[in-house]
Amino acid sequence: MHGHMSKRRTTSLVLALVLTAAACTGNKVNNSTDSAQSGETTTSVATKSDPNAKVGGELKIGLEIRPETLDVMTANAVNTSSWAYISTSIYDGLTGRSPVDGKVENRLAEKIEPSADFRTWRVTLRTGIKFTDGSPLTAQVVVDNYKFRADPSNACPCIGNFKVMHPAVVNDNTLTITLDEPDAHLPDPKLLVPILAESLLTKGADRDKHPIGTGPFKLTNRDQLVVERNPDYWRKDDQGRKLPLLDKITFVPVSDGNVRLADLDKGDIDMLEAYDGPTISAAKKDSAVKTNVSPGAGTIVAILNTATAPFDDIRMRMAVAQATDRDALAQSFPDGSQTSAQSFIDKNSPFKITGKFPDFDLAAAKKLTTAYGNEKGAHALDLDVVCVTIPEAQAAMPIVMNQLRDAGFNPKLRMLDIGEYAATVLTKATRNFDLACTRASSFASDPAGIATFVRSDGAVNVSGYNNPAMDKLFDQDKVTTDPAERLKIFQQVNDLVIKDLPYIPLLSNVAAIVTSDKVHGLSAIDADWAAHVDTAWLWKS
Repeated sequence: MHGHMSKRRTTSLVLALVLTAAACTGNKVNNSTDSAQSGETTTSVATKSDPNAKVGGELKIGLEIRPETLDVMTANAVNTSSWAYISTSIYDGLTGRSPVDGKVENRLAEKIEPSADFRTWRVTLRTGIKFTDGSPLTAQVVVDNYKFRADPSNACPCIGNFKVMHPAVVNDNTLTITLDEPDAHLPDPKLLVPILAESLLTKGADRDKHPIGTGPFKLTNRDQLVVERNPDYWRKDDQGRKLPLLDKITFVPVSDGNVRLADLDKGDIDMLEAYDGPTISAAKKDSAVKTNVSPGAGTIVAILNTATAPFDDIRMRMAVAQATDRDALAQSFPDGSQTSAQSFIDKNSPFKITGKFPDFDLAAAKKLTTAYGNEKGAHALDLDVVCVTIPEAQAAMPIVMNQLRDAGFNPKLRMLDIGEYAATVLTKATRNFDLACTRASSFASDPAGIATFVRSDGAVNVSGYNNPAMDKLFDQDKVTTDPAERLKIFQQVNDLVIKDLPYIPLLSNVAAIVTSDKVHGLSAIDADWAAHVDTAWLWKS
């Protein structure tokens, strides 16, 4: 009901809340389970070279929103997909995503080796890599990055993911990571996080205006969102050419999708991100542009605050589920850009999860709200509903509100800007809502990412959901590499979400990257998140 994350992240109806998890742990796409079973997760760095690729030039990329901060350590829901484009241009992680197939590959790490029980991991770094301030990449810098995230005084939203990691220097080029509990999937997501220069690992450092990474570009103008080629970047293509191919990228925030597409047609920008149906539909009809649709664009999800009344009562969560006519909501998008959703997990996922959320049943919902109102009083059915102020949310929310009213609730809607939404929904100390909304990743290739929403310590578990049985399932997944066994685990996860209803999936989304015919070298579109673009390979003819 209605968004990372995001992220948020914003997307068609929501702030991309899941992008908060991306900032803290990375979105899961493809675990290195096959190589993990053989005792090593080393993969080659993919090359995607074109002998005709032009080196040099500038690209302008149209973003949905201006990132409120570029601080990868403390940023929260303001981490939209727009933020991801810029941050991944500036930083590398120990691992990254292949520009060929979106799978996780080694980046700053030359080799990553787990112990037999997946409790201790040994990481060997590539040599000769420098940050854009000239300082060297060392094992100590990597260790300090992880310790910074785990230090409560630094207020990183990702602390829950890193306080269980205990990194230690072996030598200048090698470190070990000892875990509180085994984790067979450490390289994806935790080792995807950006590695910052040592000078940024202090409370007074300006990580927003002066980020320092080892990535293909370096920020040269924060106000205009300009990044320029890092001349010392370490990656090369298979013809020996140094990456990145471009000299410069300017990121241009344009909130209106129609205006963004018009700017592309006029040549004012060269490429844009799109998470709303009307923009994507218009782009598909525009013969002057190329539209690259993501195979898994995510799901619009209702968040029910289970920590307070009325949604601390399963009956009221069930009433919302039964009050929701997903088909009617989908039909409010005449371009067919949204379809009704019955699961967190995309239908194209290799993990074939069965089970569906409660069907629309207005009579059953009214019966539940009537009984609850008689017990608690009429005001017990008052609902504080919050959404991000974007056009599609403004268009769809009247339908959602009417559905809730028809079921006996008394909802009041607050449309908030991104900062207000972050404080109201994501920040625990100031959290104040009954029902909110987000856009979750499709989790198409690995449902383990759902943990960020439903584990009691999940990075974006803003529902307040706490079920020890759920935590135990994800603990089991951490030591499981067999796909068949993992399927059994994720089936149980899905069954528990359906039973407890802390979140209710509503609509399946679309997402796309649209370019002029002069843009080349686009990454494989991620199965979970279209914003995973490797800008090092982009070039303009």
